[in-house]
Amino acid sequence: MVQQTIYTPEQVKNMSLAEVGPLLEKKLGRQLDGGTLMLLAMCHGGGAVEVINLDDSSKSGKESLNYEELARILNGPDGEWIKPYTGPKIVIRDPKHFAKTFLFALGVSPRSPEERDKLGYRPEDPTPIQSLVGCFAHLDRVAKNYDRTGYHFDVSPERPYSFYFVCKDATDQRIYNGGIICHGAGEVFAVELSPGNGIHWSIHT
Repeated sequence: MVQQTIYTPEQVKNMSLAEVGPLLEKKLGRQLDGGTLMLLAMCHGGGAVEVINLDDSSKSGKESLNYEELARILNGPDGEWIKPYTGPKIVIRDPKHFAKTFLFALGVSPRSPEERDKLGYRPEDPTPIQSLVGCFAHLDRVAKNYDRTGYHFDVSPERPYSFYFVCKDATDQRIYNGGIICHGAGEVFAVELSPGNGIHWSIHT
């Protein structure tokens, strides 16, 4: 019979992040999300962060790690890991809207270095189609980074040339939501390319 290690709050506080993270995942039965990892990185060892609640300022204040609670979790049983997710990483609910948006992005993107210069693009400025593809590539990276938890995205039309998405885990529980929003196209979607702030897409969460 293997004897279980019993951790004290002080021992957990003195552990390295490389030790705490995997132990927590084992006990919780799931991959730690980005917010939890950030809090661990910023506060582990006794630090604190200033948290601002935009909805209720009275709930703003300092936040730190509760080592008594962390020790309780680490001394508890291992969690049952979430079942594997085998479906698509990005589910497009309206393929016609998706195709229309990509064709629009292609249509307003410069097709040559000369056209880029004429429109005032700097070398580092992405074209419209590059920014749109980059947004979907970001969703794909998040899904792959959290593959063990089965993260996947349900993408629906938000308005012309924009999308609404929901990130879910392997049990279809909502993790967070956001949008891939078209900027710079105007109310009637006239081409308004200009240096640094032409038509582009960005992710909002």
